[in-house]
Amino acid sequence: MTRTHEVPNHLNVQDTLFLGLTARQVATFMAFASPAYGIWDQLTVAPVTVRATLAGLIVLAGIAFTLIQPGGRPLDEWAVAVFAYVVIPRRPRWCRPEADPREWCPNGSVGWADLTPRLGWARGGASDPGETEEKVS
Repeated sequence: MTRTHEVPNHLNVQDTLFLGLTARQVATFMAFASPAYGIWDQLTVAPVTVRATLAGLIVLAGIAFTLIQPGGRPLDEWAVAVFAYVVIPRRPRWCRPEADPREWCPNGSVGWADLTPRLGWARGGASDPGETEEKVS
């Protein structure tokens, strides 16, 4: 006889990987722990105290970003919100839109000659370039 077990899937909790940390928290901590180890291991030109201090500060920042969640949101989301607040202008500013060069050209034009001005005040009333004017001597 086979046993069936019903697994609840509407608990609104995240799965924990180890030490009670979620996958997001583990990934966040590893994103800080990896450069900390790289500084400790690869920065051999610096004294041990400098390397230890830098690596320790990065690990502490990783622990803070992993465990501290003010307002129920992780610190990386708060950092993105602060960055967006600083970068995005808070006062809308109107500026004239760029002119479209296609609007400058009259419909059905064949070249630059179509853009010659039509003089309404010309002698003889010739306002169309195709009309001829009488010469007055």
